[in-house]
Amino acid sequence: MRAGLLCLFEDELYANFLPLTYIRPVFDLRCGIQLIREKLTKRFAEGPTVLFCRRELENSMKEKTGYTVNCIEGGSSALFVNGRALFDEPISPEGDQEAGVRGGTVVYARLTGQNARHVTPEMCLNGEFFSYIEERGVRIIKCKTRCIEYPWNLVEFNGSQIEYDYRAYGQSGSEVYEGAHLLNRERISIGKGSVIKPGTVIDAGNGPVCIDEDVTIYPLSFIEGPAYIGRGTLIKAGAKIYGGTSIGELCKVGGEVEKSIIHSYSNKQHDGYIGLSYVGSWCNLGAGTSTSDLKNNYGTIRMRIRNRVVDTGRMFLGAVVGDHTKTGINTILNTGSVIGIMVNIFGSQLPPKYIPSFCWASEAGLKEYRLDKAVEVANRVMKRRAKEVTPALAKLFETIFTQTEKERQTV
Repeated sequence: MRAGLLCLFEDELYANFLPLTYIRPVFDLRCGIQLIREKLTKRFAEGPTVLFCRRELENSMKEKTGYTVNCIEGGSSALFVNGRALFDEPISPEGDQEAGVRGGTVVYARLTGQNARHVTPEMCLNGEFFSYIEERGVRIIKCKTRCIEYPWNLVEFNGSQIEYDYRAYGQSGSEVYEGAHLLNRERISIGKGSVIKPGTVIDAGNGPVCIDEDVTIYPLSFIEGPAYIGRGTLIKAGAKIYGGTSIGELCKVGGEVEKSIIHSYSNKQHDGYIGLSYVGSWCNLGAGTSTSDLKNNYGTIRMRIRNRVVDTGRMFLGAVVGDHTKTGINTILNTGSVIGIMVNIFGSQLPPKYIPSFCWASEAGLKEYRLDKAVEVANRVMKRRAKEVTPALAKLFETIFTQTEKERQTV
């Protein structure tokens, strides 16, 4: 049986990735060169693609992707793929009905049209998908494919995912100025329209470096592989980008960044250190903003996930910063910090390790950020990049504001 359509789905562990998954499904997180969704559709889509996600994300995802969302029509067979999956083993969309499972997690499932059309997003989100395929006699096999479970998995797997994704790249046609130094040139991909200015050192000795189209790298910058620099991004003079880092499209980045992911449309233009961290979209990190990624006692780092504190088992881990968040000059984020969406941090004191969404954080404590003001600022910021807060996105912000109201009252 050849799958007629590809369905990417979220399961119940999307909540482990909040606040990063407030405005996007888990499969729209970046790990490596591409979003997980981009990897999976490139690998498996042979026909139409359908996205299964939370209902509040439905309209914004339709706007963003143009795909059918939360609806399987007709009697076509389908290949369901978990949006947390980072495939490092081959699977084929042919054969009898089959589900690949790892540790109780459905990684993928090939279903006939009769069985596929009864699958719903809620079934996947409520942890009922496994029971459904068991009841229908689908053959279940053990699967070795890794599925991310926590935000720090995105960071720790990012370097190997850059290596994996790089195989699909290799375009060139850029302007490399005399005086720029490209070490292990055969493992450096530079997209059309990109400019590498004098004094820049790009070192692919420890992994490939993929520089997308229309990137500008100012003089005296250093980029170490494995690394990805997204389309239209500007790397400021003297920047130090160390291995395991992915920077999305249309960002402005300076200072020091190590083993981190900066999603898209975000700025960290000035000095300061961002290490082993994930920064969402439309963020602005003020001059001198830095993350701590190592405790003074060299112990393992704890991070708040949902409503519990989890020992990550990692000695090195920075911060998770939600979308549309801004930090003032010289902000310091502690190890294992989790910062919600639409947060403003300023002042001279160390902010709390957990800050709920829609908050102002200062020495005076936390104060709620009015929804209308937050959306107004977001729209102003987005218009600078020829984007806007659409009605669907505005409604999503309203939903998130309501969902996080109790957190702001209890912290």
